Amino acid sequence: MRVEPVSRPAAVERDFEAFVLPHLGYLYGLAVRLLGQREGAEDLVQDALLRAFRGFPRLRHHERGRLWLTRITTRAYYDRLHLDFLDLFDSEKVIAVLAALPPGYRTALILAYVYGFKAREVAESMRVPLGTVLSMLSRGRRRLERELWQFATTNGLLHREARG
Repeated sequence: MRVEPVSRPAAVERDFEAFVLPHLGYLYGLAVRLLGQREGAEDLVQDALLRAFRGFPRLRHHERGRLWLTRITTRAYYDRLHLDFLDLFDSEKVIAVLAALPPGYRTALILAYVYGFKAREVAESMRVPLGTVLSMLSRGRRRLERELWQFATTNGLLHREARG
């Protein structure tokens, strides 16, 4: 009797499904709480699971699966928030604010958020330590958000309840 080997992608899909299944209810509840409503929660979970599937072969500590999935879901939520906030602005304003940032911040932000490079890849591209890139991304994102927030507030782009 000949046994057919299971192809790697099918095995990864099967293992991922078994890994994620016990956490689906939790992830949906987390998404609802993060969004403050049920609308969009399934989309957020789907986005997070796609990200998780891509990283699953590199996951070393399967026993920390819930924490790992929580981080991915939370990151997906924050990425959506930033994108939604950026939708308030035309591309010219975002480009103008980016251009006013120091070159290192600007480069790191563009590589990470426009082109989708991971921080490690940005560090390699810029030839700087990973810690430096993480700092540039954090500080650059804060400065970009602060400038855009001020512009949005000044120009009445925000709803009254969003202003606090």
